[in-house]
Amino acid sequence: MNIEQELIVIESFKDHYPDFPKGKIIKSESPDFIIQNGPKNKIGIELVQLLPPPKHHYSMVGVLKPKYAYEQLMMTIFLKNHKRPLYNDPHFQSIWLVIHIDYMDGTDSFNLNNQIEKWSFPHDFDKVFLYDLFSQSTFAISQE
Repeated sequence: MNIEQELIVIESFKDHYPDFPKGKIIKSESPDFIIQNGPKNKIGIELVQLLPPPKHHYSMVGVLKPKYAYEQLMMTIFLKNHKRPLYNDPHFQSIWLVIHIDYMDGTDSFNLNNQIEKWSFPHDFDKVFLYDLFSQSTFAISQE
C-alpha cells in the first residue's frame, strides 16, 4: 500500500469512527500515523490490510472471507503484535492497530459484527479495530 492509499484509509477511518481523537494527523513510519493533540499528547496508529486467508494467493489481501475471518484476523494481529515493541515511545498516550478490509467476499448471511463480538485476540495494542472501507463500518476487536 502506498502513502496515498494509506492517507485515504486513515481519513476515511477518521470520518467514520466517532471517537477518533482530535488533532493533527502526521504521516510516520513506525507507527504509520501519529495523531498529535498537544506537545505531550500523541496517539500512534499502525495501519495494515487484512492478510489473505490461509492457502490463498496474496492478491486476496484486504478481502475478508467469512469462512476464514477468525484466522485472518488472528494472523494479522499476531504478526503486527510482534512489531509492537518498535512503536514504543514515552510520548505516546496509546498505540492503535487499524486493520482494514476492502470488501467481504462471501455469503450475505455472515454477520461480521455478531462474530467479532464473540471473538477476542491476544495483543499488546491499546486498541484494535477492523475497518471495512466498503461499508465504512468500524468494529472494535476485544483483547484476550
